[in-house]
Amino acid sequence: MSGNERLADMPFMAHLRDLRGLIITIFVVLLVGTLATWYFSDEILDMISGLLPEGEVTHIFAPAETFLIRLKVSAVCGLILGIPFVLWRLWSFIAPGLFRKERKRLLTVFSSSVLLFYAGTLFAYLVIIPIMIQYFFGLRPEDSQMTVGISQLFTIVAKLSVAFGVVFQLPLVILVLSAMGMISPKWLLKQWRWALIVMLVFSSLLTPPDIISQIAMTVPLFVLFIASGVIAIVFERKKKRD
Repeated sequence: MSGNERLADMPFMAHLRDLRGLIITIFVVLLVGTLATWYFSDEILDMISGLLPEGEVTHIFAPAETFLIRLKVSAVCGLILGIPFVLWRLWSFIAPGLFRKERKRLLTVFSSSVLLFYAGTLFAYLVIIPIMIQYFFGLRPEDSQMTVGISQLFTIVAKLSVAFGVVFQLPLVILVLSAMGMISPKWLLKQWRWALIVMLVFSSLLTPPDIISQIAMTVPLFVLFIASGVIAIVFERKKKRD
């Protein structure tokens, strides 16, 4: 088969069977991920509790919460761990309808997307969330005790981690749109003021309702925006030279 030759067209019912198989596979992957992480949910909760300042502990406020928080941890972590398999299955579903060169590019995009997502989640867990928690505890009045529920703490950690994983896709989005000729990197960088406003609004929707969390997301996102625009300009010039 030549490099520009497409695979044979599939009948409509075959596409529906493939789509059904795709949905079933994704569901099974997420279910297996959830069941697998259930056995490590205690260790994961210990890691999350370790984000608190020394001497602070988390609390459970109801008997059923013990089960529910482990289930929530398993579901979220199963989803995060299953993302590479889900994207690979999506790529397998789309690939037969593409040229060989398009398949290589799409595989590169999917691989980069996974790496950027995990980079964002790690950045949030290792850098942003500890800074945010230390700041909140620093506001606590003297001779007072802060009661932290394990469910509330995990919700904040999971929400911020996934949110950062999503916003770290920005460089990939800008590069893809630039490569497709849909946007000009130079024009995009000139709109940095509007971009900053959009990022502030976006951060307010994805983070807890406090200014520290919103700034903690906006600053890295803005840096990614500028860096992505510069990289897109470099690629654009290289493409013109080629």
